[in-house]
Amino acid sequence: MVRKWRVRRGSGVAVTSEPREGQSVLNAYILCSTPRTGSTLLCELLTSTGVAGTPHSYFRSQDMATRASEWGLLDRGTFEYTAYLDAVRIRTATPNGIVGLRVMWGTLDEILGELRSNDDDRSDVAVLEAVLGGLRFVHLYRHDVVGQAISLYRAEQTDYWHSTQPQEPKQAPAYDFQEISERVDSLRNDQAAWREWFRSEDITPLSVSYEELDAEPVRTAAQVLEYLGLPTAGHAMSAPSKKLADETTRQWRESFVNESGAS
Repeated sequence: MVRKWRVRRGSGVAVTSEPREGQSVLNAYILCSTPRTGSTLLCELLTSTGVAGTPHSYFRSQDMATRASEWGLLDRGTFEYTAYLDAVRIRTATPNGIVGLRVMWGTLDEILGELRSNDDDRSDVAVLEAVLGGLRFVHLYRHDVVGQAISLYRAEQTDYWHSTQPQEPKQAPAYDFQEISERVDSLRNDQAAWREWFRSEDITPLSVSYEELDAEPVRTAAQVLEYLGLPTAGHAMSAPSKKLADETTRQWRESFVNESGAS
């Protein structure tokens, strides 16, 4: 079932199409995230507006060759990175020219490594803007990192990441305190890395938590549009994804908290 909402005027979200003072004209934006933060839901909502690009993980290395093949970019099994980037800009933009990207922390270095030459001393943002144009950044994170780690470990075991997948989970997940604990540490490190990168690049992103997105998806998506300087009113937002947390999630969390003293 596809969930649908409409953003109306008077919702408390300002309507603007002009960049804020000190901001460049928007060409693209990056949803900076870590796994299991509700990024798929936010991408679906923003895509459904028709004005915010079609944000997705286009630079996830495991998927790029498949997408390059679909776009006719493969030559003897390989493709040029710059041609792939051009295809992302052309094929995924909405009619207003806006491109949306979702990037996990580990992917950022891969992108910059492809775009930066050995003697390039430009800032990371300058490297990105040279190929994407005026950029803005949305930081999507989760307060409940234990719940995030549990969600991630379950998805990895079952290969069932989203409710829209056609197949059922491949196997029943099994609780493992050590595996979840390792993911808690990894996710916290990635979140800290994003925040340090924003600081080092003098970026003030729009910060959006999983918890506020889960509680008020439409208002949260409208806040992202407002931050991007895109019109917020009149869009019929929709998202097919449903929350996967269930009784097993609750039981695992209780067990983990009992074993670790986490909250």
